[in-house]
Amino acid sequence: MKPLFKSKEGTIILDFSNVVFRASAVGGDYYVSRFCDMMINYRKRFAFHKFVFAIEGRGTEQKRRIFSGYKAGRSYDPNVVECRKACLSLLKCTKCHIVKAPKGEADDAISCYLAIEQPKSAVIVSEDKDLWQLIKPGKYSVLSKRRGTVTPETVKSVMGIPPSKVPLHKAVFGDSSDGIPRVPRVPSKQLLKLVQDSSSVKELLDKATELKETSRERVLGCKTQIEMSFRLATLCSDLSLIHREFEPSRKKLEARLKRHEVVLPKRDLETFMRGARL
Repeated sequence: MKPLFKSKEGTIILDFSNVVFRASAVGGDYYVSRFCDMMINYRKRFAFHKFVFAIEGRGTEQKRRIFSGYKAGRSYDPNVVECRKACLSLLKCTKCHIVKAPKGEADDAISCYLAIEQPKSAVIVSEDKDLWQLIKPGKYSVLSKRRGTVTPETVKSVMGIPPSKVPLHKAVFGDSSDGIPRVPRVPSKQLLKLVQDSSSVKELLDKATELKETSRERVLGCKTQIEMSFRLATLCSDLSLIHREFEPSRKKLEARLKRHEVVLPKRDLETFMRGARL
């Protein structure tokens, strides 16, 4: 597989929880083996590039103070928790960076990292659409297993808006996976037009006064809900960030893999630790 970048200046940012969930869901009891396969494939595809893993802080708890129903339907599978712990211990034996915003979620940590480090180019590996708001033409993109490389053109095609308006879109259309409600009983075309024509919640509510009476009342009646949802949907870029760099340790990695009865060929082990050679 050919590397995505032509230069050696690219940064690969992985949503660690998202990767762990996929390893656990696909690999079952063999999640460590599956995680290793995924990491080796990423290392080969993005040869020589800087790998950054973003992990969860206490962001979900913080956001539940704003809205108690935030991610209320989600439960923590013990297998996923165990998978996360095992995979994180493996990562710490490889050449990588791990970032965490103690008061944020993984996507907040990614947003903060980009704001602080400002890499020339970066690919964010995640299925989370919230991260689409970070996409910048020719600079930052999102790699999704389902959609491939997500660019501003992709966001426009899927959602009808530029990346910068993703939080505003979520504020009115909601997000069932996060428990964020939609503005009810207003046609989607009308809501989308409001988002397309507005650059802030205030402007959207001002433009809602121009709608027909029924739709106007329904949108304005959700003013507090829309403002709250916008806060929940907007990624933080000014939180304190813990940033640790790790160096590879073959001895520790082999010992930790052995605990899970995983043996990697020498070449794959080297790739997992340091990345592939072009």
